[in-house]
Amino acid sequence: MVRLMHETKDTFMTLLVVSCLAVGIAAAMFYTVGPGGWLGGTLKDLLLNPNLLTLFALAGSIGVLTICKRWLDRNPRSLFNNLLVSVVGLGGFIVLLQVLRAFVS
Repeated sequence: MVRLMHETKDTFMTLLVVSCLAVGIAAAMFYTVGPGGWLGGTLKDLLLNPNLLTLFALAGSIGVLTICKRWLDRNPRSLFNNLLVSVVGLGGFIVLLQVLRAFVS
């Protein structure tokens, strides 16, 4: 009888801990993604502010290019690997020229 009570108590405590954990995770997700959550507000601010949108687009494109470069590095003789590096370098050079033109004029 004592063993049955001990196992019942252990099972009840395990279920209590798991249910509290599940409720905590659900509440954190609701306050993050739900209506009025900080993620929705941040995305709305991101779409309304052109500076943040540009920064987000730049970070996203750098991430995509990094993933593509690592994928292309698997084959060292790939023509696309060198082409990707050349195009990114040319794009960076054009951006630098545009910034210089904006400051000069």
